[in-house]
Amino acid sequence: MKIICVGSSIVNGFPLKRSQCWVSLWRAASGYEIINKGVNGSTSSDMLSRFPSDVLAHKPDMVLIMTGTNDFMLRIADPSGVLANIAAMCDMAVKHDIKPVIVSSIPVDILLATEKWAVGAGFDYSAVQNDLASLHALLINYATSNAFGMIDFYSVYSNALINGRASDYFIDGIHPTILGHQLLADSIRL
Repeated sequence: MKIICVGSSIVNGFPLKRSQCWVSLWRAASGYEIINKGVNGSTSSDMLSRFPSDVLAHKPDMVLIMTGTNDFMLRIADPSGVLANIAAMCDMAVKHDIKPVIVSSIPVDILLATEKWAVGAGFDYSAVQNDLASLHALLINYATSNAFGMIDFYSVYSNALINGRASDYFIDGIHPTILGHQLLADSIRL
């Protein structure tokens, strides 16, 4: 099976080595042909514009779509806008006989992000977290309504943070640690 994973830095693995990200860890465990098309800083509209070259040109069996955090940090789209871009990518995938799988973004840790990520840039991490929670609910409904697969990284991370320290799972409040990437890879059931 050939699978493409599209997204931003959390898919790409920033700031770790790409071999340490959840996509690479899942590839090693699954034996599938998995292509990582994560691009640091990507928004949902960036991914939509690259979808023909990043996904359709490779003719995969399946595409995993994960986006939202950068849209919300940059305040360029709200949850319904991100969902509209995801829906457009899913429509393209279906028209090309590619099975879309929705992947919910992980939450942010407001305190760690404020202390360690883009300090002084003025990001409103509380608003980002609220938007991620709203998008999560929209994605569950969208995936269910369209009978698409869904990987719920948002809940996986939220549940891990209940019993663990944020610093175990976040490098900077936004990006997963190696342990965080392993948690994500281990949670995939397709």
